[in-house]
This record gives sequence, C-alpha cells and structure tokens, in this order.
Amino acid sequence: MTCGAQPRFAPPLLQWYTRHKGLILKTSYLILLFMSFNTSQPTKRKQIAAEEGQQEVENDKVSSGKKRSKRVRVDRNTVIRMFKAIIPSWKSRVPLYFVIQLCLLVTRALLTLRVAALDGWLVSAMIRKKTATFMKLLLQWMLIGIPATVTNALLDFVTNQLSLNINKNLTASLMDYYLPTKDVNDDSKQKKNPNYYSLIHMPSEHKVEDPNQRITTDVTNLSSSLASLPNHILKPSLDLILCSFELAKTGSAEGTLLLGIIAHTTSLFLKFMSPNFTKIAIERSRLEGLLRTLHSRVVLFSEEVAFLRGHPRELDILDKSYYELEKFTSYELRARAIYDTATDFIVKYTWGAAGLVLCSIPIFVNKFNNIVDEASSATFITNRRLLLSASSSLGMLIHSRKDIQQVIGYVDRITEFKTALVEADTTVSPNSLARGVIKYDDNVIEFNEVPLITPANIVLAPSLSLRIEHGDHLLIAGPNGCGKSSLFRILGGLWPVISGELTLPHFENVFYLPQRAYLSKSSLKDVIIYPSTEYKYKSNKELVQILEILELKFLLHENIALELAKDDTLEVSQVDPFETVRNWPEELSVGVQQRLAMARLYYHKPKFAVLDECTSAVSPQMEQLMYSHAQSLGISLLSVAHRSSLWHFHNYILKFRGDGTYAFTRLDAEKRLQWETELMSLNKTLRDVPILEAKLKDLRIAQESQEFKRTQSQMSMGKLRTIGTTA
Repeated sequence: MTCGAQPRFAPPLLQWYTRHKGLILKTSYLILLFMSFNTSQPTKRKQIAAEEGQQEVENDKVSSGKKRSKRVRVDRNTVIRMFKAIIPSWKSRVPLYFVIQLCLLVTRALLTLRVAALDGWLVSAMIRKKTATFMKLLLQWMLIGIPATVTNALLDFVTNQLSLNINKNLTASLMDYYLPTKDVNDDSKQKKNPNYYSLIHMPSEHKVEDPNQRITTDVTNLSSSLASLPNHILKPSLDLILCSFELAKTGSAEGTLLLGIIAHTTSLFLKFMSPNFTKIAIERSRLEGLLRTLHSRVVLFSEEVAFLRGHPRELDILDKSYYELEKFTSYELRARAIYDTATDFIVKYTWGAAGLVLCSIPIFVNKFNNIVDEASSATFITNRRLLLSASSSLGMLIHSRKDIQQVIGYVDRITEFKTALVEADTTVSPNSLARGVIKYDDNVIEFNEVPLITPANIVLAPSLSLRIEHGDHLLIAGPNGCGKSSLFRILGGLWPVISGELTLPHFENVFYLPQRAYLSKSSLKDVIIYPSTEYKYKSNKELVQILEILELKFLLHENIALELAKDDTLEVSQVDPFETVRNWPEELSVGVQQRLAMARLYYHKPKFAVLDECTSAVSPQMEQLMYSHAQSLGISLLSVAHRSSLWHFHNYILKFRGDGTYAFTRLDAEKRLQWETELMSLNKTLRDVPILEAKLKDLRIAQESQEFKRTQSQMSMGKLRTIGTTA
C-alpha cells in the first residue's frame, strides 16, 4: 500500500468505527471479561509443581501399605449426576433461591453504580460550596442506604438458605445409597442393600476409608462453595460490565478498553503464580478424614487399647497422620501466601495506578487546553469510584478461580464416594460381582451350589448346598476361618451371591444375633425393640415377661432407682422404667448384654434366627433356658456353638473341615454325644499312651533288676552249698 492511498482508506474505516463504536467497545469488554475468567485453570507447569509439593505425602501413604484409590474424573456425566442430586425434582427450593440470589445480585450492582454517581456529585457540590445541593444529595445517599442494606441482608440470607438446601439434597442423595431405607410406596418386602457395610469391606483399590468425612465435612464445604459461587462470579462480573459501560459514557472508552487489556495482561502473570487448588482441596480433605478416622478408632476400641497399654503405639500412629496434615498445610499456606501477595499487589497497586492515570487524563488535557470544566471533579470522583469497584470486582473474579478449583476438588471426592456406593450396591451396579439367583420363601433357607468367597476373593467353600425348612434347627461347626460367619453374611445380604441359587426368607423373618451384642445409648424399650421404631403392643406387660424369662427384671428396679435419684419429687408409680436412657455397653457386663440382645429375638419372634455364639458369656443353665424358650416360640435356629450341651437343640449339622469341604447331615444328638464321649475317651487313652509306655518300661527295668538279683542270690546259695559239702 502506498502512502498516497492511506488517506483515502482511513476516513471510511474511521467512519465505520465511529458508527459502531459502542458495539465494538462493549463486545471488547465482554471478550476481555471472558478471557480473564478463562485463565482459571493453572498451567501444566503449576500442576506439576503442585503434584511435586504433595509427592512426599503420597510416598508416605504408599510406603505405609495403603493403595491410593482411583480418582473419578469430573466430566460432563459427573456434572449431570451432581446437578440431579442437587435438584432432584421441580419441587426443590434450590432453583427458587438461586433465581432470588441472581435478582438480588443485579439489584446490588445497580445500587453500586448509583452510590458511585452520588459520591461524585457530593464531592462536586462540596467543592462548589452549594450547601442546598449537598444536603439534598446527602439525603439521597442516606435513603439509598436503606435498600442497599436490605439487599445485602437478604443476599446473605438467601445464600445461606441455598447452601442449606444444596446440603440437604446432596446428603439425601448419598444417604439413599449409604444407609438405605425402605420406600413407603414400595410394596416389596425386600430391604435395600446394606451398602454402608459393603463400602467398608470392598477391595482396597475401591475402598473409601473416610465416609464420615465425605458425608459431613465435604458435603458441607461443597454446599457452601456452590452457594457462594454466584456472589464470587456473577456479582463481580455484573459490576465489571456495568462499571465498564458507565466509564465508557463518562470518560474515554478507548482508555477504559486499554485499562482492561492491562488488567488481562497482568492476570496472565497471576496464572503462573496460581497453585492447583483442586488438588489442594482433595488432599486436605483426605488427610483430615484420615486423622478423624484414626481418632474414632481410638474411641471405639478404647478399652482394648487401655488393657493392652497400647496408647504409645496409637499416639505414634496419630502423630504420623497429624504430621502429614501439618506438612501439607504448611505447603498450602506457602503456596497461598505467594499467590495472595502477587494478587494483592497487582489488583490494589498496579491496576490502581493505571486507573488514576486514566481518570486524571481529562483533567490534565483540559489544563493544557485552558478549558475550565466545573464538573471535572465530580467526573473524577465518579470515575475513580467506578474504577475502584471494577478493580475490586476483577480481583474477586481472579480469586474466584480458587473457589472454582476447590469446588471441583469437593465434587471429585463426593463423586468418588457416590461411585463407590453404586459399585457396592449389588442390585444397581452393572459391574457387580453378583451373578447368582436369589429367591424369597419365608419357610425355607436353601443354598444350592453357592460358593463362599470373601471380598478379598478368598474361596472358603467352592460350592455349598443345604436346605433348612421352618421347624428345623441347624448346628454349624468347624475350625476358625472355615466359613461359618461367611455363610451368615451371604444369608444376610452383606456379601453377594457369586453363583448358584439362594432361597431365603424376607428380612422381617430372619434375625441375627452376633457374639458381640450391639447396644446403644437409648431407653430400655428402644434397646429391646431395635431396629424397630414403633412398639407393637399396647402395654409393657409383654416386655416384663421377656425380662423375667431372661432374669433381667433387676434392670427395671435399677431404672426406677435412677429416676427417683434424679428427681426426689417423683413417686414410684410415676416412673416408667422402660423409658430410662442409659449407656448400656458401659454399664452392663458382656453376659447381661447378650441376654438383653436375646430379648430382641423374643420380642420380634421371627421364623429364623442366626445365633453366632451369642450365648458364649452366659452360664450353661441360662443358655439352655434361652435356646429352649426360643424354640418354644416357633423360631428355627441356625447356631454356631462350641458347647456340646447345645447339640440336642438341633436336628441338622453343617460341619466345615477347613479345607473347602463340608458335611451336611441330620444330627442325632444322643448318638453323637455318645460318639463324642467315646472319642474323648479314646483321645484321653491316646494321650496316656506315652505315660503307660514309660510305666511299662520302668516295670520291665524293675523286673530285669529283680531277675538279676534273684540270679545273684541263687548263685550265692549254690556257692554256700558247695563250701558246706566240701567241709
């Protein structure tokens, strides 16, 4: 292009720019805003630095023998599932509060512009010494403070309500898999899978070791962060857009655009200073959950640790976990300090200096051109206030990157937890190990070629077949680790049916009593009717009879005494001993706890009961009474018992040999006891064989000694006779 052609080309371009100046500048502002927001993801170099900053913590975890679980990528499907969990139906209040929050944010942004304009006019009226105008503007400034204050208060209230509703919906979505309950509209008698058990006993690569941390802390943090995102993103975005448009009206639009370019250029520098807040949020939550789990373990097994004097070892474990958390927190604080320092300097001083230059340009230009503008001070104050607001908004927008990355981290952990729950749900997950057939019959328990396999894929019995009808009683025997408890776990739905066919009663007709009775801090009635929440009788007469059978009526007397000691104005007739709340595991012996757990069986009266050494701590006489009364109630017993005195309560026996084989036959208790007596006699005889052999050896030695002595005596007598004859 020649120099002579440039003048002919320039005017049309300038004319086109002048005609479309507003649209071009507004589009440029939006592009700049998008580019500034698009720098939220850290660079590859910063991701590597963040990973290296955590490498020592990861190495410590791997060296301790724990395998890091695979992270779930936050993709489109993850976002959709999370959206459905947050807004489960159109009746949810989350969209309503979100719309109200948006309206309040727009209102606050408009009020901010109005306050900025009033500030400029107030300063202008004060400099020009116009008292009436100043007082009028001051009154407007104070009046506008009323809607501004109400808007801010409502915004805080709506944000908290939005966080609360997100928390409620997320928790309900997780608890529906973690602690499932039967739907009131579901006519099926089948209970949902106990995923809380399966989740903890999953293979190590899928196990979630801190479900309590994820359900409580992580859900709360995610809810709070999501509810605050509109404040951290939409509010500064609106302020930035409105302030930019307002600056374009009152000042140089091109200068405002230039200031935006400077802000975007400096924000690119901040991108290199930003650590990976996603990984930081994930790792911090993991370490906090691990420390909480270890403390919970000390509380749960406090008696065992105290008996073993194991507190120094537990302290070492806690110290190691706390050291990892402290070390990672130090790294996080250093990374945040560097990032915050760079951000504060650029936002407050670099952008502030550029804004002052932009605001002062019209004043210096008017001075050099000898132009007197009485509104220049008001324009300066207004533009300065708008620039401060825009600078603060852009700073909030840059800080919002950290909030977004933390949200991604919390979403990652909750998604990983939800995915593990779905995998644990054998009826929902398509990748479940369950391939067997499960049928329901309230009068039969039947295993048809069902293998006993642990979650660690250890085969205890390759194929188990047995059938127990209501009215039969099964005794299960065998060495430790042979599969006795595994059979009960499959029967209770805790372990999947890998293959074969399992026929079992519905949940209400099978009751399980473990060796360690589960009692919580609650009333005596709640302990007996557990897990039910509604009492099925009109009076407590039935419960009193149950306690009398188990010789537990003294608990009623203790409860009455406790209530009278609390309130001496009460009469004995006014006290309901079944409503007294006590910490039963700490106040009762193991034997009394087992008897109290047996009271649950008598209360519910199921058709089948699984007794897993649940009478090991009671006396033989009470044990006989407990089994006898259970059978009198029409309950079929499946028992693991080592005392031969209980054999006569059963008519079938399942004998595990410990090598994967078993024997299922009818049980003749008298004949088997006779065989057992003979076997014990033979075993005693066999044990006495070495002693008898030793005695026989001693007798033989004694016999040989006697024979030797007799021979010597005979020889001596012969010599004497010979001498006497010679003489």
